[in-house]
This record gives sequence, C-alpha cells and structure tokens, in this order.
Amino acid sequence: FNGKDLSGWKLRRPDAHSSWSVLLGGILKNTVEEGSHGVDLVTEKKFWNFTLRLEYRFEPYEGMESDDDLYTNTGYLLFITNPGIWTRTLEIQGKNSFEMTIAMGRTESEMTVDDAARVRARKPAGQWNSIQIVSKDGQVWSYLNGVLVTHVSKHPFTEPGYIGFQCESGPVHWRNIRIKAE
Repeated sequence: FNGKDLSGWKLRRPDAHSSWSVLLGGILKNTVEEGSHGVDLVTEKKFWNFTLRLEYRFEPYEGMESDDDLYTNTGYLLFITNPGIWTRTLEIQGKNSFEMTIAMGRTESEMTVDDAARVRARKPAGQWNSIQIVSKDGQVWSYLNGVLVTHVSKHPFTEPGYIGFQCESGPVHWRNIRIKAE
C-alpha cells in the first residue's frame, strides 16, 4: 500500500460501492456501517511465501463502555483464487477478542492458538496494534504486537493466491501496510 491511493489493490466485486478510502498520513480507512459487510479489498498480485505487516486501529464509538462492546469485525484473507466470487480462503481473524485466530479454513487446517498471548498483546480500541502474518512453505504464523498467537502447520491451499482485507459493522484504520514476497 503506497499510502496515497489504491494502486495495486482492487475490489473483490468491482461493481459494488466501495467503503474504502485513503486519508492524509497514509491511512487506509474502511467506513462500512454497523450491521453491514463491506466489499473486500484484494491485491492485484498473488502470493505464496510472504510476510504481511501492518498496523490497525478500531475506532471507539459513542456508547461503547469497554472493548467487550466493540462490534467492528475485520479479517485478512489469504490464498484467494478468484476474487470476483466468494471462494475458499484461509482467513486470519481481525475481530476484537479473536485477533490472529483462523476463521475460514479452520476445519481443514491443523494449528495451535495461544489465546492468553493474544489477550496479553492486544491494545484497546483507539490505539494502534501491529500485525505480522508470515506464510512459508505451506505454514502460516500470525503475530499481534510481536507476540505469536497462531501457528498453522497444515492447510489445504497449495498455490499462490490474492491477499484480501475484509471489514464489516464499523470503521477501521490501517497504516504501514507492507507485503514482502519471499
């Protein structure tokens, strides 16, 4: 992500309304409204062995008493084969209290998850959290603020695919998005 526009990215459904925007300071924002699912943003290139690094922040909202009330949900979709239709993917969850676990693709994968590490590492809504997702030779590691949360030792995907960002039910900010092909 170049911090200026969506070059190198595309909407999963190009005919849909986009809730994605680029703000000053190189921040990517999704303004999807409560209760709705936005259109996924996907890379134009496919990746297999890679490191994805980024920072994200959930916006606290009026009436929110604690992070337990946070309804914003996001995720990082790996190995998408056809971004134009819903397809199988390995989704690294971004939703508060479930960060870095596996959502889609879970039943077809073998993994270890350290829930206590996630709780220790997570920063509250309004603060920036960092994510690192590493895919190497059929395994995936996901880190929250430098702490390993999930290691996927086996998954069903065998070819490079697109990387996607998904967002639903509330605004999210991202910055310093970098994908390094290995």
